[in-house]
Amino acid sequence: MKEQMFSTEHPANRLQMLQDNAEDVEIKSYFKKFTDEEMELMKERHFDASYEVSELEKEKKRITSELGAKIKPLKNEADQLITDIRNQGRTVDEELYKFINHSEGRVGYYNAEGELITERPIMQKEKQRTIFSIEENTGTNDNE
Repeated sequence: MKEQMFSTEHPANRLQMLQDNAEDVEIKSYFKKFTDEEMELMKERHFDASYEVSELEKEKKRITSELGAKIKPLKNEADQLITDIRNQGRTVDEELYKFINHSEGRVGYYNAEGELITERPIMQKEKQRTIFSIEENTGTNDNE
């Protein structure tokens, strides 16, 4: 068969001649080469689309970084809060006030609110009395 039918005809006439002389018309898939003009337009569009994608990826990275910087401290706070809620408190470093009760042989540590935080047996080196550790020095006159 010929490589091209009605090649000498004008394109508008060629279509009419193909329709008039064909046995049948069917829809089929085939590989159709692009013209040089079409190829040039597609190359330009590809370059433009690639550039746009690159710029949007940069913006996405910047936005992701900004959001990450906002999310991280909130996430850390939420994690700490859930831990505190589960534990019903948290470990703190505060000044504790040490009191020695020689009659009971105990040492107690109190926070600024006056709450007993911990107590333990008196150690040997703490058994030596000083003027500041006189029996049950609480600052009040409880014996009256």
